[in-house]
Amino acid sequence: MLKFPPFATTAMGIMPHTNIDEAISLALSLDIPFFPELPKLSFYEDMYAQASQNFPGIIIDMEKEKIFLDTEVFFAELLNFLEKAEENPEVFDLTHPYSLTYEKFLEKDLKAYPGVRGQLIGPISYGLKIADKNLTPILYNDEVKEFLFYFLARKANIMYQKLRQKNNQAFIWFDEPGLDADTLVTRTF
Repeated sequence: MLKFPPFATTAMGIMPHTNIDEAISLALSLDIPFFPELPKLSFYEDMYAQASQNFPGIIIDMEKEKIFLDTEVFFAELLNFLEKAEENPEVFDLTHPYSLTYEKFLEKDLKAYPGVRGQLIGPISYGLKIADKNLTPILYNDEVKEFLFYFLARKANIMYQKLRQKNNQAFIWFDEPGLDADTLVTRTF
């Protein structure tokens, strides 16, 4: 069980910075540091884009800052991806250019902190925001949804393992902005 000092500080992963070193320095100034996400620096730093790394069939339009799933490509790539993942679980890792801060954060000596935190977009929010070419959220495609939960769990697991190597009190925060009241309320007119 994780044990932290009372009132230990941490923060959300998304930061408005465009300077990587300043963002990491600020994150390290808290009781429980985290690797910053800097979407003003690069769209790859967006929490949805970060989670998309190596997801079969995902198309990231950097110019329009949009992400969507090409379902046909997803099914064409899925078996090959699963075979590759079985041999090399590192395909779930967060690497450059999808994060400009994560690897630098992991280079720091994090043992003296009472804990360290990683973050990842949750499957509900990801599945509601990312849609196919018909604008249907992928959460409503049962085959894609099953893979989505598997994929994000594996991404969180590899992140946890890497953070845990740096600090035994590591944990992962799943960010679920899609679970706000407006998303969950059924409106009738």
